[in-house]
Amino acid sequence: MDKILKIKPSALVNIIVGGGILFYSLSHSIYKIQPGYNAIKFNKFYGVQNKIIKEGLVLMIPWFEYPIIYDCKLASKSYDVHCGTKGSV
Repeated sequence: MDKILKIKPSALVNIIVGGGILFYSLSHSIYKIQPGYNAIKFNKFYGVQNKIIKEGLVLMIPWFEYPIIYDCKLASKSYDVHCGTKGSV
């Protein structure tokens, strides 16, 4: 039983550092695209990719890719039109 619980301090440090690097890289490789927005990927080696990414979670390679997010919501605009006729005062 004592053999199972013995862990060398250097192995413990390696596990903590490796786990921290893994957590950091996984947390930076997931991007969320909100509803009403689209995105395209920019890759540092290949440039802008042609594929349009819809809303949702997207996996990307950290440090080599990042999203360019743009607004594609439909918005109504109202225009004031002032036109006079002969009968108006």
